[in-house]
Amino acid sequence: MFESINKVKGDSVFVKTLSREGLITKKELNILRKKSKNDERFFSEVFFESSPHPKEKILEIFSKHYELPKVDLKKKKISPFVINLIPAEISQQHNVVIFKKIGEIIHVAMVSPENSQIVDFIEKKTGLKIVKFVTSPDDIRHALSKKNKISSSSDDLLRMIDLNIEGDHSRDLSPEKMADMVPVIKLVNSLIERAVTSNASDIHIQPMEKTVVVRYRIDGILNKIAEFPKNISQAMVARIKIMSDIKIDEHMAPQDGRFQHDVNGQKIAFRVSVIPTLNGPKVALRVLEMKEKMLTLRRLGLNKNDFKTIKNEISSPHGIILATGPTGAGKTTTLYTLLQMLNKDGVNICTVEDPIEYGIENINQMQIKPSAGLTFASGLKALLRQDPNILMIGEIRDSETAGISINSAMTGHLVLSTIHTNNAFLVPQRLIEMGMQQYLTGTVLNMMIGQRLVRKLCPHCKSKTRKPEALIESHQMFIDIESSIKKLKKVGLVNSNIKIDDLKLYKSRGCKKCSNTGYKGRMGIYEVLKVSEAMRRVIIMDGGEQAVKKQADKENVLRMADDGILKVINGTTTFEEIIRVTKE
Repeated sequence: MFESINKVKGDSVFVKTLSREGLITKKELNILRKKSKNDERFFSEVFFESSPHPKEKILEIFSKHYELPKVDLKKKKISPFVINLIPAEISQQHNVVIFKKIGEIIHVAMVSPENSQIVDFIEKKTGLKIVKFVTSPDDIRHALSKKNKISSSSDDLLRMIDLNIEGDHSRDLSPEKMADMVPVIKLVNSLIERAVTSNASDIHIQPMEKTVVVRYRIDGILNKIAEFPKNISQAMVARIKIMSDIKIDEHMAPQDGRFQHDVNGQKIAFRVSVIPTLNGPKVALRVLEMKEKMLTLRRLGLNKNDFKTIKNEISSPHGIILATGPTGAGKTTTLYTLLQMLNKDGVNICTVEDPIEYGIENINQMQIKPSAGLTFASGLKALLRQDPNILMIGEIRDSETAGISINSAMTGHLVLSTIHTNNAFLVPQRLIEMGMQQYLTGTVLNMMIGQRLVRKLCPHCKSKTRKPEALIESHQMFIDIESSIKKLKKVGLVNSNIKIDDLKLYKSRGCKKCSNTGYKGRMGIYEVLKVSEAMRRVIIMDGGEQAVKKQADKENVLRMADDGILKVINGTTTFEEIIRVTKE
């Protein structure tokens, strides 16, 4: 329950202003005050909605009275991630919309700026500082209608199949029939197309107790995009299963599939995973990059020293090159990039993958199928009978695959693969833990690439900090920035004479180009560990993480955090991003 404006500070002044401007009579004032009290709404809302005067004139009066800037939301392109910072029902009930985010500040459009309760709610909900603007109820409705554009398809769906969120008559319709309904097709297509245009890497359709939530992963961060009634979930999942050629009547086992969809004239591939959960089937779609968008080695974001190391090492005719890092660190992209560089006439390249994410011309790609007995190990054995020069294994998961990989490298093949460790220095230890002999491990390893993905600063709105030393001090407790800068100077990646105050450091802000996040796109940070003869001896004698790190430090090998600091100094990302992805 909210008090009407006659009980808050400024009412008499406000009414005098309205009267002086000829916007309200005494009779109208009494009527509106009564309506405000009966409806338990603020006087300003009731006045705005009831007044016959032009919106622009009323807004001008409101702006002067509240000493706040006015905003025309119809001219604003509002990021869905920003407007979704508070629930839609709160926005509708209180005539309030968050329309912009700049760093730790949000811009909030309100019809009733005196509504201190909603201001407190937003501050607690978001943890951000508020800058208030005045706007009209019509502008609020317009902004919310744009936010709910996708939801209109779900409303069409509900009307067509005669469902409501309390009733459950969906048993009368088969999943196949529901999936073929035009509103369902439009809804799923719009979610897919919006994900592609938003540069999302993944789409999550997650069933809750009473609703189904759609989230996009953009630049590594999951963002809630839409929320629909629970009864739409069955139709959405059925539609995606049909598109992916997945059995539509299977509900108890995990399922995998893939499909292509035309988005703005371009065929985009999607990898689909469906799993049963307590609240129903959960769907995850991975947006796969097309061939034209594949990265070159230079565009991976490598510093010049690492670029040179990788370029030299992939020319070796035999040995093992491993990319390591957690899921979503960009390891597959790195391997595909290396394969593209090696894909030349005169070599036979074979891969065994799970799954095949991108098709590459002139390369023999095979996907594992454990249910048919085709595993990484058995697939690798088969490929060795195909006279390969180069082998790519999607992942070394077990001792059998590791053993065959090492034997392949020993017999003159160049082997590329991935392995799950926290950093490149742990790779030898992980192989030894799998049962590999230290001598063989040290002999065949050529290079280990540890990596993470960080968000890049939006080039359109990033702002230069005036006090780089203060910025460094505020982050020093989380990451050893000063040591990294010394190391970067030592290897020639940062000018040895530069002072900290001379560094050009940038902060994220936010604009319409980056959906007010301050970031746009991602890039890798790396630690590229070439196995020198001295390093081979260390691995053969010890192989543990600390021993490998100690030798790497002697050879001035950069760690991921060092490479990240270099990218901060170069103005492409922030300390916050480096800390986020490198903390273990």
